[in-house]
Amino acid sequence: MLHLLKCLLFVLCGAFAGAFLGAIGGGMAALIATRHAHASIATRPDSHRA
Repeated sequence: MLHLLKCLLFVLCGAFAGAFLGAIGGGMAALIATRHAHASIATRPDSHRA
């Protein structure tokens, strides 16, 4: 019984860790994408002169 509880706890911890890392990874990817988009817009002065 104790072994089963340990396995369940391990699976739950793994699921939470995976979700947490996934959220962090997604947030970082979104941040990098928006930064690249802002940088590409800022490096084109002709788009601001319109």
